Amino acid sequence: MKSMRLRWLMALLPFLFLPHVQGAPQPYLEMHRSAPVEINGLEFVAATQAQWVVAASGKQESIEVQLFITNHTREDLAFRLFDTFELILKNNDGTDVRSTGVRDGTNLSPPVLIRAGDTYCLNRQTQLNWKLEGKLCEFFYWDGTGTCTHYRPLAAGSHSLVFRFKSTQQDAAGEGKNLKGMLIWSGEGQTQNASFEIVER
Repeated sequence: MKSMRLRWLMALLPFLFLPHVQGAPQPYLEMHRSAPVEINGLEFVAATQAQWVVAASGKQESIEVQLFITNHTREDLAFRLFDTFELILKNNDGTDVRSTGVRDGTNLSPPVLIRAGDTYCLNRQTQLNWKLEGKLCEFFYWDGTGTCTHYRPLAAGSHSLVFRFKSTQQDAAGEGKNLKGMLIWSGEGQTQNASFEIVER
């Protein structure tokens, strides 16, 4: 019995250490995160699915795209969400994917209070459409303020994304009139790259 188990284990062993084959859809959801960037007391990390799996049938897919903001100060900070951040998709060569933003209305997005030591996860609506022209697809990102950004074309293969953000001291001061006594974060920068791969199911 032991010898049979040993032979079975030896036969299975090579498959336990197979590397992930690029282009093959994974049977699970894996997240890739960027390296952290700290600006004026807040740490920013971009995250997305390791694979953006799209259906050849043209089915629309929702994609996990997140921005984690951690307050490393000893005081509570409010982070403004209205027109302070944007999502940038990048091709394998580092160039930006062409994007077009359209505002079909204005939704007032109140600032989010991040307590000292806490983390806030920004997670907005997304949509990936497949096979518009040949093997190309397009991606939509809604920022929650009434703006939808359209990214096209996207081809199968390796990509990455970053979040850029900016909140001036003047904007923070204006917001502070509505949030009396609350500290409003101001600063400018962007996250490191979070990598992902577009594959076809």
